[in-house]
Amino acid sequence: MSPFNPAALGRMARSPHLNARVRDRAPEFAAEGERVAGKCVAMSYGASAYARASHTALSPREAEAAVLIKAANRLRSARSAWPEQIRGLNEALSFNQKVWSLLSTEATAETSPLPETVKQNVGRLGVFVLRACIDTMIAPTPEKLDALIAINHNIAAGLQGDAG
Repeated sequence: MSPFNPAALGRMARSPHLNARVRDRAPEFAAEGERVAGKCVAMSYGASAYARASHTALSPREAEAAVLIKAANRLRSARSAWPEQIRGLNEALSFNQKVWSLLSTEATAETSPLPETVKQNVGRLGVFVLRACIDTMIAPTPEKLDALIAINHNIAAGLQGDAG
């Protein structure tokens, strides 16, 4: 049995208060995705424009959804290159861990305006995702990636107001 209630995912993600700091960190996540072997590779014009726009034009919820979708897309890319690109898989999983560390830390902070039950559910989901990332790094399977991709997309859909 999973440590979170799947029915609560949509409600949890629709919370208007979830993680306001993600908006400010969206360009950092975009840049982080472009690091290769400790060297920062210049972002393409489109990715750079996206990072600038997300910093100035997105609401906190939209920024959170965008970061979750970016993490899901990186996982999906690693899944499509399966099993030849283990390095890309580990980079995608590490990025997903960073995203969920930030989301769960901010959502469960004492200063978070979220209701206590939502804080607990986000915390439990964050722990589940972080454990799943580590488990996938140790023993990767396509099914484990599919679960992480689905979680990211479902939470992003809820943040965007499309939980159905």
